[in-house]
Amino acid sequence: MTDTHPISDRDWMRPTLLVIAAFLLLRLATLLMSGFELTYDEAQYWAWSRELAFGYFTKPGLIAWLIRGTTEICGNGVACVRAPAPILHAAAAWFVFLAARRLYDGRVAFWSALAYMAMPAVSLSSLILNTDVPLMFFWCVGLHATVLFLERASLSRALYLAGTVAIGLNAKYAMVYLPASLLVYFLA
Repeated sequence: MTDTHPISDRDWMRPTLLVIAAFLLLRLATLLMSGFELTYDEAQYWAWSRELAFGYFTKPGLIAWLIRGTTEICGNGVACVRAPAPILHAAAAWFVFLAARRLYDGRVAFWSALAYMAMPAVSLSSLILNTDVPLMFFWCVGLHATVLFLERASLSRALYLAGTVAIGLNAKYAMVYLPASLLVYFLA
């Protein structure tokens, strides 16, 4: 039997936001209750956040800026240093939703965002902070920007995509694979 009142694309926004928020709150609570100390890399990133720069010896600087932002708000505790991880993954899931909704519909978009949030790698990555976390966020934003640009090319959409790649490069240099992949796509 088919449903005579299908849920519209717009109606999928609320359950998506609720699921993302539930995952985010659960992961933030887990960070607060965990007794784990910072890893060596996280401690190094925290030290970098005391002296902000656009890059450091081995990594671009965005991770230090993220840590600085959260530690300025809630202090230098382990949970505050790691807080950008679950926040960025929640935001990434939202951009997955937005991209999937443009490509398919609200139902597919909801399940895509849920699948992203529930992936074991994302669950683990939400509890530690490394450069992969902001990279994944900018890849998801880049996916959304790409979908918009391919839908209707315009200067504003091109700038959105280029800006995403530029800031993403300050998260991790592997962001360069997004425009490289797009180039291969356009050539094919």
